[in-house]
Amino acid sequence: MEVSNACIMVLIQCRDREWHGDSQGNEAWARVAADKCVANGFAVLRVPTENWEDVKSKHPSWFIPVFKRRLNRQHVICSINYIYSLCPILEEVKFAMETTSANNVPTLEGRGYELLLPEGVVHISKDLFVVCEASSNIAANLTPRGLRLLYGYYPEPILWCGFNKADQHTGSKGIVGNAHSLLVLGGCLQRLKLYHIDQTYKALRSGFFALAQKDHICFGFLQHRSQCCDTSRGDAMPLSEDEYAPVPNIPTSIMHSKKADFLVDDALRSALQNTTAVRGQQTFYDIVCLRLRTYMWDDDLLLHANFGECEKQIQAVQEQKAREKHARDACKLTRLVTSEDSSVHGNLEAALGTVEEAERQNQAQLQHPVVDWCLHNGWISEETKTWKLLAMIERGLILAPSGEHLTCSKHSKQLWTFALCWEHFTVTKSAHLEESSIDDLAEGIERSHRDEVEGVSTVLQRHYG
Repeated sequence: MEVSNACIMVLIQCRDREWHGDSQGNEAWARVAADKCVANGFAVLRVPTENWEDVKSKHPSWFIPVFKRRLNRQHVICSINYIYSLCPILEEVKFAMETTSANNVPTLEGRGYELLLPEGVVHISKDLFVVCEASSNIAANLTPRGLRLLYGYYPEPILWCGFNKADQHTGSKGIVGNAHSLLVLGGCLQRLKLYHIDQTYKALRSGFFALAQKDHICFGFLQHRSQCCDTSRGDAMPLSEDEYAPVPNIPTSIMHSKKADFLVDDALRSALQNTTAVRGQQTFYDIVCLRLRTYMWDDDLLLHANFGECEKQIQAVQEQKAREKHARDACKLTRLVTSEDSSVHGNLEAALGTVEEAERQNQAQLQHPVVDWCLHNGWISEETKTWKLLAMIERGLILAPSGEHLTCSKHSKQLWTFALCWEHFTVTKSAHLEESSIDDLAEGIERSHRDEVEGVSTVLQRHYG
């Protein structure tokens, strides 16, 4: 079957300044991204969005179902934009295109959309759509035909193929699917507790949602500033001093022309059955179904349908993972303490020494000079701050030579309060832009410590009965 080269629509989510630029026309990242898409034969429709501060003042109820209180403005704004800005426009566009048999461009233009088109295009295909951020950087060798070939390589109806780096570093720069599936994705986001959209994507991997292979990345990033967090002034620090332009390897034929038609419950159920590791997992227990479960409300009807079938499956996976970890620990102890004369249990002191050594390593981490300094200055008033502090230390937080304040190994900035330190690694970020979520790192450190502490008696009981 001949693969169509008909024009595909790219929906770029962006704020006014990112589309029109400042008073001199600079920093119009979205228009730069749009012009590159048009040059490759794609149509572009702008999806107007607002920054965090404006949305918070106008629609505070949108922020109510927040996953974790410590999440800041940057974590959830992309999810909110997708749910409340993109989906309504996509629904309108889908309806307009389905009710127009041919030459649908005049119909779309008549609705007042900000639409950019390749020269001579009067009809936009409705088989595929692309959703992008303002700073997306389309691959130079990507055409509508090439995108169809690449999309058809995967059996899943949603393909996440836009990333910040060739190693698929987090970044929601481009997802591809038909209108129905993209709207179902919006329904999934609205069904879950709000969280960082990239992490939610990773927890939705299933028969519904796929991550492209490294050599299939279609969208990278432009050099840009963050304009979604604080205000409309556009004076946030540069997020990137360079650009990433992928060069995807386009398949020669479509392998999956027919894809399953999912509803929201189907998509969530499919992900809850996925027991593979989350991309960039932090702990042994960080697998897709368990991660997604933490994003779901406890009273979600899906979890309790059919006598709680989903919950039972999730619990079984958790128990299996715990058994695997205990068995692995027991095997390690057996190898370590079994003596040369093949005695079965070996030396109890050796076993205790092995476990206590792991605990000593944990304690050494907690006795870091920066931790001591923070304790002395009363910065750590609650346990959660300890894990955040250890995560920041791992990212480069150090004690200044003067001993009067903290600083970062990558900067000379003076950090005088815990709040300033946390803001440096989460909001300002600067040289930490390409690093994964520090919240996830802090969670991983906390889990690791708890695993070691809680695992001591369990391992010894399993080993010695």
